[in-house]
Amino acid sequence: MYIDTLRSKLKKDCRGKAMVRNTGLVHFYIYLANSDDIFTARSSVREFNEVCGTKVTYNGRTEHIDGSLYNYCILMVGMQIKRSN
Repeated sequence: MYIDTLRSKLKKDCRGKAMVRNTGLVHFYIYLANSDDIFTARSSVREFNEVCGTKVTYNGRTEHIDGSLYNYCILMVGMQIKRSN
C-alpha cells in the first residue's frame, strides 16, 4: 500500500517520469527521468514518513543510469511501520 500510494504521489509531484520498484522487505528504488526530481522524490518520502508512521531514509546514493526512460536512481531503505506501544 505504501509503495502504490508513493507511486501516485510521485507521478503528480515530479516533472518527468518517475517509477518506484520494490526490491525487498525494507528496500526500494525510485527511478527518475530528470535530476530536478531527485529532491522532490526525497521530500515526498519524508512527507509519507510523517503520515504513514514509517522510517524510510535516503541512503545517500544516487546513481546516474543510461536508460531510455529513466536517468537517475535513488535507493531508499527502512520501509518498516512504526509500532505504538
